[in-house]
Amino acid sequence: MYPVHIVGSGPVTQAMIHLARRSGFDRLTWDQGPHLQQPPAYTLPANQTRILQAILGAQFWESIAHQPDRLQIRLAQSDYLLAELPLGRFYQERYGAPLLNIEADALHERLQPENLPQAGPSMVSNPSQQLVIDTSSTENLQPGLNWQVYSHFTPGQIERANISWLSDYATLFRFSTQAGTWLMLVSAQNAEYSVQPEDWPAAVRDGVAAMGAPQIWQTYAPRVEWLEGHYVYAGQACYPAHPQHRETWLSGIEDAWVLSRMMENYEDDGVDGWTEYVKYRQPRINKIAAHNDTATTEYLQRQPGAKLLRNMALAFRTRFLPEIAMQRQDWFHQYDCIRGFH
Repeated sequence: MYPVHIVGSGPVTQAMIHLARRSGFDRLTWDQGPHLQQPPAYTLPANQTRILQAILGAQFWESIAHQPDRLQIRLAQSDYLLAELPLGRFYQERYGAPLLNIEADALHERLQPENLPQAGPSMVSNPSQQLVIDTSSTENLQPGLNWQVYSHFTPGQIERANISWLSDYATLFRFSTQAGTWLMLVSAQNAEYSVQPEDWPAAVRDGVAAMGAPQIWQTYAPRVEWLEGHYVYAGQACYPAHPQHRETWLSGIEDAWVLSRMMENYEDDGVDGWTEYVKYRQPRINKIAAHNDTATTEYLQRQPGAKLLRNMALAFRTRFLPEIAMQRQDWFHQYDCIRGFH
């Protein structure tokens, strides 16, 4: 099999290394590539955890991750519950794998490959002799908004629900890992937002007040060209993480599974396999990006009439038509790379 060089860092890169080896590509080299914004913790939906279970074992998460039992959307000023959907066992039975909150360091440590040589530039100077998989470069991506991401961590405090609070200019997320509870406040940089604890419910004001200076996240539109000769893009190189939807941050793990399957199935016709990978993955990533854009517009809605319609729709769907509300998200959570790409 041809040699493979993987560029990048983080869980998608690590999954790509594991899966390439599993497909028989043992001539692997790696280098870290450019630094990308990495969150301190992840929320992993079933479409990602089932792949991690295939790599690490079905119970990989039990000692390092927290499984919340419900998702709530609330209004920031009043703390009014707009929408609630079940997670936990109900979610796991519906989608065949759990939704998990996990510390980034814990996931990175569990996914760390063994005995992987790190390559210097000279080892990839002739890409026509190997496949180069880039999971981190943002070159030639169209930039979108800059986002301010504030965070605060309370060790030892475990909450059962993942909660999103909506305000005019920002969204506040609260979710627990096994180590404690994270607050992440996300605002578009051009909104000139400043943290005001009194804008948020009493239960989280102390955490909001303790938030320091924000990190600046740059978002991008999805990559247009995923394949350039023997150079293939995946993960954050195709669609960097969007701070408004944590569940999509590691969608590139799906890329890693499909690409590894195509590499093995088209061993003698590499370019055909890589082309098939792009054919199957690019439409899904474009759909995820469009969903994130719609959610951002909906969450940060400022016009009173539009906010009222949004609130009514969220409340009505989950309280009176909960099965329809679940079906609206099935396209994302139910996606099964393992069944579709053996």
